[in-house]
Amino acid sequence: QYALLVEAMNDCGIDAHGIDISPYAISQARPDMVSKMSADQSFTLKQMQRYELVICTEVLEHLPPESAEEAVKRLCDAADRILFSSSPDDFEEPTHFNVLPTSEWVKLFNARGYYLSNEIDASFVAPHAF
Repeated sequence: QYALLVEAMNDCGIDAHGIDISPYAISQARPDMVSKMSADQSFTLKQMQRYELVICTEVLEHLPPESAEEAVKRLCDAADRILFSSSPDDFEEPTHFNVLPTSEWVKLFNARGYYLSNEIDASFVAPHAF
């Protein structure tokens, strides 16, 4: 998923980079995009640089619950603007270890000084995206 997003953004002239927890997903990227992708199965251990925007969609529910706060901290450390979504109700997926209501994710971001934007409707990503 992220490899395709990074490819599409670069094709539009945006210098996009991606982190994916799946080395397999990265191996499926176009050869010219491989240098713009990195695998990080722990996510929270990766020191990210600063970006204009970080997009994190349907990722954090795959991390252990004790990693959620640190993962949100890393996202906030990486950008002033974040587009985020995490499935609030898919408990059936066996790799979903940390399914939280959207309001709980919002609280984690609020604790770091990040608040919902009234200017952007992120529902085009997912109904629960913000």
